[in-house]
Amino acid sequence: MNSTELNKLIDMAVNENFTVLEAWARLEQAKAQAAKVGSFLYPDVSVNAGAAENRQTTKGSDKVSSTNYSLGLLVNYEIDLWGKISAADNSSRLQLKASRDDVSTAVMSIAAQIAETWINLISVSRQEESLKEQLVINKKLFELIELRLKHAKASSLDLYQQQQAIAAINTAMIPIAAQKQLLRHQLALLLGKPANYNIEFKQKKFPLISDIPEPGLPLDLLSMRPDIRAAGLRLKASNWEITVAKADRLPALKLTASHTYSSNEFSTIFDNWLMNLAANAAGPVFDAGRRKNEVKRVKAVVDERLAVYRQTVITAIKEVEDALVKEKHDRQSLTAKQQQLLISQKTVKKAGSRYLNGLNDYLPVLREQLNIALFKNSIIKAQADIIISRIQLQKAVGGSWTDKIKPEKQ
Repeated sequence: MNSTELNKLIDMAVNENFTVLEAWARLEQAKAQAAKVGSFLYPDVSVNAGAAENRQTTKGSDKVSSTNYSLGLLVNYEIDLWGKISAADNSSRLQLKASRDDVSTAVMSIAAQIAETWINLISVSRQEESLKEQLVINKKLFELIELRLKHAKASSLDLYQQQQAIAAINTAMIPIAAQKQLLRHQLALLLGKPANYNIEFKQKKFPLISDIPEPGLPLDLLSMRPDIRAAGLRLKASNWEITVAKADRLPALKLTASHTYSSNEFSTIFDNWLMNLAANAAGPVFDAGRRKNEVKRVKAVVDERLAVYRQTVITAIKEVEDALVKEKHDRQSLTAKQQQLLISQKTVKKAGSRYLNGLNDYLPVLREQLNIALFKNSIIKAQADIIISRIQLQKAVGGSWTDKIKPEKQ
């Protein structure tokens, strides 16, 4: 299914839909978090500078004052003895990849919603046009009946029945018009716009789609569905988090180095310097079970994410199968309705001929005219249902087209 108008709407949503914007924002948070965690792999360097004035007064002596200037560097570095820091870095990087897949999931979901809303908007517009065409035909038939009534070839009952048919069509157009406006509001919201936003909508016909595709192997979903990839990445990240929690229970080795210059006169501050290097090892002795329970908590997180991953995979397979079944039956329904319309058109032609020849009253003609209007609208709905089923199938199987999408503002 390819449409310039639909593509334009989806491109707009990538940068303006609120759900997608939230996903982009969470991705930026994940980037910052990954950079923050990764920084612990490197030494922490800080600089300090100071000036202090000392005054001393002793009994029987003059007041003595001195000024001391200092400038120094302090370096702290934790040796990654047990892989705690690298494990935390690996976890944050996996979380970052999962957040990018979350963006793809959000874009696919919103794109599908926009496409479905757009198809429904075409559907109700076509239904409205169909009813207008039926209204024109019925008004012409009303004029014909009026003419026949003047020549005593029709009864007033025929005229009233035709008026009833016109009123029924006018009544049917009211909810159609309301639904059309509501769909415009829904589409505006998906685009991140207010309800009164003027959406450019020119499409009059349904886009063409191919025959029902082969579903492929369920394993293909593992790489094509971004939500499955994200769930898998978070499951891997939780395994690294166990390493972090276990390593936190072991002793840590930290190196501290300082290089300090000091002097009573600022001009000679670099003449006197002191260098200090120290190594400190510290390990937990008693924490009331805090670290032990943290390991248990993270293991439970792994179990949770495993369940989420399994459910995501099974749900994805179900969605593919549902979409295939639905499209198959939608096509069967369309064929049946088209056959009904064909029969109704032949029937109204025959009934009209018999009425004009005085062989039966007007009620069979009226009944078939109403059936034709109903069948035409039901066919339009069935055509829309087939395309929506295909949209749901494309969403269910996923894809890589969202991987290269970037926000408009970086």
